Amino acid sequence: DVVIYATESVWRKTMRYLQEKSLAFTVDLAINGLPMMNLDGYRFYAVPLWDKIIRTYESNGTKYNLPHRIVMTTSGNLPVGYEGSDAFTYVKVWNDDNTEYTNMKVKDALDAKVLEDNLIQYGV
Repeated sequence: DVVIYATESVWRKTMRYLQEKSLAFTVDLAINGLPMMNLDGYRFYAVPLWDKIIRTYESNGTKYNLPHRIVMTTSGNLPVGYEGSDAFTYVKVWNDDNTEYTNMKVKDALDAKVLEDNLIQYGV
């Protein structure tokens, strides 16, 4: 049950490489709209939020800190959760009538934990 998560930049580069080499793969939307590619039975997800976080918080003004990232693990090796029942300390929701977007700002203690180190590979 191996899964691969990557920044959108890595995911798109992989897709272009496979297209150039005429290698077989399928693209789908999975997990609430995340782009997913199926490669030899492995689910390969693009995580656009990682790109957004890198562009927002990992810039020194001239370049981004390790903008191309990829994680390979098993689906059960990266559980996400909260440490207590009061994980959300601040929630603000508002609607913009011009763009018709609903916006949300949340401060939380959400975290992912690696259960077994030998079941994860990380690349930058």
